[in-house]
Amino acid sequence: MPASALESLVLPARVKNYTGAALDELTSSGDVLIAGAGAAGGKDGWLALHTAEHASLTLPPGDRSELDAFALRLLERFESTGAYFVEELAAG
Repeated sequence: MPASALESLVLPARVKNYTGAALDELTSSGDVLIAGAGAAGGKDGWLALHTAEHASLTLPPGDRSELDAFALRLLERFESTGAYFVEELAAG
């Protein structure tokens, strides 16, 4: 959906008593992910909403071709076990 329409048109039409705080809460808790899905023209872009539970099934695989070795190692660690504290990542 166009980014400009998400909170002003789409969510209020589909979610009873929708408020922007509800989307903030869902995304900050990690329950819902918002992913860019390309340019929509002008300064707008396409967005897609994904539940965290199903994101691995609904999000396209990312382009890793421009990642350096360090970024690839971090990504592999996140994929294998999840989140870390900065100190844990720095320790290797």
